[in-house]
Amino acid sequence: MAPQEKDNYFKLVALIVDIACCVIWKYIKEKILGPDSFETFLNKERHKLIHIYETCECCECMLGKITGERLISRKQLLILYKSEDRKKISAHKKYARGKLTNICICNYSAIANIDVKVVDITLAYYIIKKCGKNEQGIDNWIEQIKDVRNEIFHLSDIQAITDDMFSRKWTKLKGAIEGIAKMIKNTYGEETERKIIRTRNLTIIGGCMLKYEILCRDYWRNKCAEFERSQIEEIEKNAKILHTNFPKVFTKNMERDCQKTMQDIHSKRVHVPVFLQLDLPVSWNRTRILEYLDEIRLNETSEMNIKIIAVSPDDLNIYSEIARRVLCKVDLLRDAVNNMMSGMISEMSIDTNQNAEVGVNVTIPDNTENQIETNSEDDIANVEHAANDTPTEIELDDEQNEKNSEDGIDQADNISVYLDDQIRKKRELDDEWNEESDDETHQAGNLPAKNELGK
Repeated sequence: MAPQEKDNYFKLVALIVDIACCVIWKYIKEKILGPDSFETFLNKERHKLIHIYETCECCECMLGKITGERLISRKQLLILYKSEDRKKISAHKKYARGKLTNICICNYSAIANIDVKVVDITLAYYIIKKCGKNEQGIDNWIEQIKDVRNEIFHLSDIQAITDDMFSRKWTKLKGAIEGIAKMIKNTYGEETERKIIRTRNLTIIGGCMLKYEILCRDYWRNKCAEFERSQIEEIEKNAKILHTNFPKVFTKNMERDCQKTMQDIHSKRVHVPVFLQLDLPVSWNRTRILEYLDEIRLNETSEMNIKIIAVSPDDLNIYSEIARRVLCKVDLLRDAVNNMMSGMISEMSIDTNQNAEVGVNVTIPDNTENQIETNSEDDIANVEHAANDTPTEIELDDEQNEKNSEDGIDQADNISVYLDDQIRKKRELDDEWNEESDDETHQAGNLPAKNELGK
């Protein structure tokens, strides 16, 4: 089997699963549901949709008879509706010559808080056909997508498609998907076209290669964090030496500049491992929750305060990394968790007017928690020390100053280099030079004038 034939197969699968399904769901939401929720719609259209499974007349057929057809399985019907036998009304059942001729459908009601994304292409096809507005072309396009889907998934054993077959099926799918998307809105149609182009240009990576890629990315992310920590320590060490050995050169202006630089470095988001345990209502769709969390994990951005590493499907225990600055402040942590939960509620179309108990437990490993607390205290202490120390408070005695003046002849250039390289050429001294510092510096006879430093 040629690698290209395997790639052809998976590109068609991606086109169906990632794009066709999304377009169909959006069409149902925008063109069929209107202001109603999917649950409300299913209850309104119960009579029509029950009869794509039930073939006998029912207790509601007296209001308008519908010819029943066994077009789906009972399992598919129960994706949309729950059946409660206690709600059946025995008087609604009728028999003729020992054969059941009328049934009761009062036992069927839509699944609570159901999302349109639970329907597959087959169910979507019949919902659009039976309950849609019969817009020109829609039935044909949705049928084309369903037919190609069936053909593709029947090849799941060999997972290979020749280039000629791929071209024909891709063209057929592309035309149908774009046709439906443009019915929704022209701008959405253009966006869908761009997604289709990107899908055609996909580079297919096997499962093992994907795991290697994730491992490599995690390795280099950790290496970068280690490098950043070492650089911070080196800058702090050199700044302390300069501050101690040359109090007259390391002026108050330079202290403020260095302090700002260190605050900027510490404000960079350093993430630490954290466990999040979600305690959610039983009625919430667990599968959809896992899909949403996995989507966040795969599409993480540098702006995210919570980075999901892995999710346990058994107990919804999330292994994540949270920015250290967020963990140090309760309001920031609360906002980060609220953003994640709001996205989940929005994605699942949960009715926010209903009461539900939701719990989020945050567990930080002991060693990490201690390190965060220690680092935070050290950061605060360092900033306060840099802000409060003045040349007067750290001034050395006369004997030490004299020694520094003698030893400082050969070190002045090193100070200038340090200021250039380690503090990123941002160390220009104040225009108003302290006269006392100038006098003492010139008396040493060897330290450069102020405007020569930092060049």
